Amino acid sequence: MVYNLNNIQESKSDDSLARLFYPGAVAVVGISLARQYPNRFFLDSMKELGFPGPIYVVNSKGENIGEFPGYKSLNDIPGSVDHVIIAVSAGSVFPVLKDCALKGVDSVTVFASGFSEYGQAQGKQLENEIRDWVKNQSFRLIGPNCMGLYCPESGLGFRRDFPSEAGTIGFVSQSGGMATSGVLLGSRKGLRFSKVVSYGNEADITSAELLRYLAHDSKTDLVWAYLEGTDNGLELVKAMEEVSRKKPLLVLKGGTTKSGSRAVSSHTGAMAGSHEIWEAALKGARTVRINNLEELIETTLAIQKLPPKQGIRLGIACVSGGLSVNYTDQAIRAGFQVPSFSGSLISNLMDGNTTPGTSMNNPLDMAINFFNHQAYQKIFTAMDLSGEIDILVLVLALEYVLPIEERSPGHSMVLVQAFLKAALKVEHPFLVIIPPIMDNDIARVIMRMFMKEGIPVFTNMESALKALSRRRKYISQIS
Repeated sequence: MVYNLNNIQESKSDDSLARLFYPGAVAVVGISLARQYPNRFFLDSMKELGFPGPIYVVNSKGENIGEFPGYKSLNDIPGSVDHVIIAVSAGSVFPVLKDCALKGVDSVTVFASGFSEYGQAQGKQLENEIRDWVKNQSFRLIGPNCMGLYCPESGLGFRRDFPSEAGTIGFVSQSGGMATSGVLLGSRKGLRFSKVVSYGNEADITSAELLRYLAHDSKTDLVWAYLEGTDNGLELVKAMEEVSRKKPLLVLKGGTTKSGSRAVSSHTGAMAGSHEIWEAALKGARTVRINNLEELIETTLAIQKLPPKQGIRLGIACVSGGLSVNYTDQAIRAGFQVPSFSGSLISNLMDGNTTPGTSMNNPLDMAINFFNHQAYQKIFTAMDLSGEIDILVLVLALEYVLPIEERSPGHSMVLVQAFLKAALKVEHPFLVIIPPIMDNDIARVIMRMFMKEGIPVFTNMESALKALSRRRKYISQIS
């Protein structure tokens, strides 16, 4: 398969970065029969993701690795090579880069570590030599000390367990571990990615360039950034502003404490900089500030999966009165409202729902009606059309559902399907909280059922409220 770069809508982005994500042929340097791991995962990932072009390996003996043909050097490969992944030791990188220049490649990922992040003079000098040399070359370089590229549309990747389905989240990460964890955790919640870059030490391609590219990428409608430090502060701030003018930019900043800043220096060799300066820059660029990966994923769910309606009035439906009280307290402390329903709405909800223990005020204690799947549509529709709430929250307490499943197999799926049917007809934002009390296969299936339909699922009220607060702040910024 040949990609027509003229059809990629990147007119305002650097063409060299467009070609970065859509190579025709790839070579991995540094894999032999004697030493396949961890370098082998590049091959396995591209195979699993269905990379359509030729994939070559380069090692000192020219050995084939499985189905992948091997050569002693890049220049022995008979065809053209567009992207090269260098997985050799730091001291052997420069000769391979020179071969890349002779071969006329478009881009290179330097997986190798042992450069400025080690804090030793030799590693810093070698990185600076590469930095100065590559400025005069025709190809672009990612790294060193990075995992490189994941683009499911083109079949590029560095983990075989990454989803093969493309999505609309772009992710720029200084850390390979953060890139990996972010994709894996996000995919479990139904999130999918357009382009992910673990960029490491920024010897050539910078986080600012990547962010500018994603700002104009038609395949990306929300951007994540994990940043530790940079030598191009002003350029990075301008790039973040450019993204924020066009789409949500969620930023997780590493090294916000004294100990964290020290860890940054030993991780990528970057200077984390003043926490106050970073905070001011992120605020000025109108980014959505994030504290950890879980918040990154949950905030994305709230922004991407919920309609952009504003409001702080929650309608909470639950099966437990005690839990409902606690959830109400949490909501009020987080700046939301849980207003009492009007007499007319209560009367509407009570019609046919007069079973003992039922409370049709807000929060809604469904009691035995929780197991009456025929009531869901009427209850949620009445709340949705009432004009008295802005967001509907369903707490799906599986500890009440799954015991019935043991006595009546299939009944829990009937309930969940009824909840889904009712939720999909609601016009207001609708989210589900499934506390992890019953962590088993059925619970995981139920979570996936909601996520497959685009309904965001959270594991607790606190995380849902934080995500809603960030979503609200983002919507107010762009209004």
